[in-house]
Amino acid sequence: MARKRPQYAAAFLTLAIVFIALISAMMLRRTNDSKPTDASRAETPESTVAKMLDAAKKGNVDAYLDCFAGDLLSTFESRMSGQSSERVSSELKNSEQDLQAHAISRGKDIGEIEVMLDVEKIYRDFNKRQEMRLRKVGDRWKIVEIQAAESFSPPIPYGTPVMELPAGESEQPAEAAEVDAESGA
Repeated sequence: MARKRPQYAAAFLTLAIVFIALISAMMLRRTNDSKPTDASRAETPESTVAKMLDAAKKGNVDAYLDCFAGDLLSTFESRMSGQSSERVSSELKNSEQDLQAHAISRGKDIGEIEVMLDVEKIYRDFNKRQEMRLRKVGDRWKIVEIQAAESFSPPIPYGTPVMELPAGESEQPAEAAEVDAESGA
């Protein structure tokens, strides 16, 4: 019987190694499956607008300009020529420093390579809404037209608490307040 124990131990050890190898292979495959692929990282019109707003807020002139194409890009470049990159960066930051949030919704598709987006910029006391036309240039979306912004005051300003209690009211539900009054707590 002494010889069967090493055989069982060897068999158990072999099974344990095979089991660990299978688990490791499954974990490695799951990790590789969760990595973004080129298709899942594909740029969308909405992501281009979000990148543009982010670049403006950070004052990143190159990233900002990279979001545009066509006549609009040419217009921006000519406006910026002759100015220092520090000044342009500062102007970009100042233009969006009070931006609290943004909302982007798909307008209408104009063929396969153009789309209109409705972009709403949300500031503390007002909002700006405008349409942007984007065109697919190669494998990337670029902003080629921006309509004039319409400013308006939202009915409920950004940052207003959803459930603000009137003065003198407690946060405790009425039933709980009655129970506390009865129990003397």
